[in-house]
Amino acid sequence: MGRADLHVHSLYSIDGTDTVAEILEYAAYHANLDVIGIADHDDLRGSLEAREICGKYGIDVVPAVELTTLEGHVLALFIERPIPSHRPLIEAILRIGEAGGLAVIPHPNTRLAHSLTHDDIRRVAAHPEASKVLVGIEIFTGCLLVNSQTAPLRGLAHQLHLCEVAGSDAHVRELIGSGVVRFNGLSAADLRKALLNRQVTPIARFSPTGAQIALTWTKKTLARRRDLLKYARQVGVYRAGQKRGKGI
Repeated sequence: MGRADLHVHSLYSIDGTDTVAEILEYAAYHANLDVIGIADHDDLRGSLEAREICGKYGIDVVPAVELTTLEGHVLALFIERPIPSHRPLIEAILRIGEAGGLAVIPHPNTRLAHSLTHDDIRRVAAHPEASKVLVGIEIFTGCLLVNSQTAPLRGLAHQLHLCEVAGSDAHVRELIGSGVVRFNGLSAADLRKALLNRQVTPIARFSPTGAQIALTWTKKTLARRRDLLKYARQVGVYRAGQKRGKGI
């Protein structure tokens, strides 16, 4: 049985903290994953980079994006090209399908993120074409301190004949693997087949405490900002501004 975390963020997300290589190393050697989906916010570059180098880590990659729609976020999985963000939900789902992808709804009905409601999900499931693209609902999200919606979301997934998916939504690599799905096989292709056949099992795994996560994310984010500022100064981004400052 394979293990996959389909909801991980890298430095290509504005709130991510780890490089693609760091994520793959942690996923393979610490979280014991077979497949990972690096789903950065409206940015496919992290996934494509991961797919180029994943062989050295012995892990397979699902090219993915956490797509922002007007109503909330959607995981676009198995896509090969960027999809426009900030479009109406149904249009976004249809575009995912046109790109050869599958859709999973992340962290539904939570106030801590830009999330879809149960009614939004039902609307997609009732659409004759969009329903063919939607395969699952994230019933457990590792980065949330409280997953109070798990039981209602299980019921919704069952009612709409959708997969129950668990994902980490990791913005620090220490959280990778806190939510996974189990499936027959070990590859991304096997996982795609399992999602289409509604044959995945969500697993909520041990994760650091909320305080540890928050502290780690804060430290890494501050360090990243310092590094970005240093780099910007090195390449002269602030050169003109500095000259103006000296002249005041």
